[in-house]
Amino acid sequence: MNDNDNDKQSLIGVDPLAWLSDEEKQSVLNENTAPETETSADAQAQTGSTYTVTLNSALTIRDVSELMAELTQIDDDCNEIIFESAELERVDTAALQLLLGFYLSATHAAKKVIWHKPSEALCHAVEVLGLKDVFGIKSAAV
Repeated sequence: MNDNDNDKQSLIGVDPLAWLSDEEKQSVLNENTAPETETSADAQAQTGSTYTVTLNSALTIRDVSELMAELTQIDDDCNEIIFESAELERVDTAALQLLLGFYLSATHAAKKVIWHKPSEALCHAVEVLGLKDVFGIKSAAV
C-alpha cells in the first residue's frame, strides 16, 4: 500500500467523499447543486412514474440492508424519487453513504430526487459531513 492509499484510508469515516480527487468532488458538487425543487404536485404533472421512500425514525447501519433492498426495487422507468424523512430522528454515516450512492446514481441517470420535509436530524447529519450541497437539502421541516 502506498502513502496515497494510507492517506485515503485515514480519511474514511471523516469525509465520505475522501476517495474522490478534488476535481471529482467539485464535479459532484457542481452537478448536484440545483435550484429549489418544485412541489411534488408540479413535479408529478411533468414526469412519469414517482416512487416514494418513507424513512423510519431511525436509519442506522442495522437498517441499511433493508433500505438498500427497497432502493434496488425501484423501477428503472421511475423518473422521480421522493424521500419522506419528517419522522427521521437518528441517522448514521453508513445510511448516509447508501443514500449518497443512490442519490448520485439516480441523478446521473437523470432521475429527480426530492427530499420532502427533511427532518432536523437528516439536515444536521448532512451538514456535519459536508454533504448538504451534494444532496441539495435546504432546511429542516417546519
